[in-house]
Amino acid sequence: MGNGGPSANSSVIESGRFLAPTGSEHMGEIPLALLWHLADGTSCILLKDPRAENWQLRITRANETLRTEVFGNPLVAMTVAKQWRETFDPAVESAR
Repeated sequence: MGNGGPSANSSVIESGRFLAPTGSEHMGEIPLALLWHLADGTSCILLKDPRAENWQLRITRANETLRTEVFGNPLVAMTVAKQWRETFDPAVESAR
């Protein structure tokens, strides 16, 4: 299937399960990437709202949004996502 191979396609499908908007407060946003996902179900998602010139990071667990922040640059958002992982994943902190 396409040049991306099966793993690329399954990755997109899997990401779609984690990134689907759950309520009207998230309408219009386009989920771009699942930056990380922990064993307890906590996920960090990078989103783009086509109506705005900004990028959003969202930490979710189950159907609950734990943290959200808006950035003007996706590279800054991804750097912050790495820092947030340390906050939500004790294994990252203990490995230091």
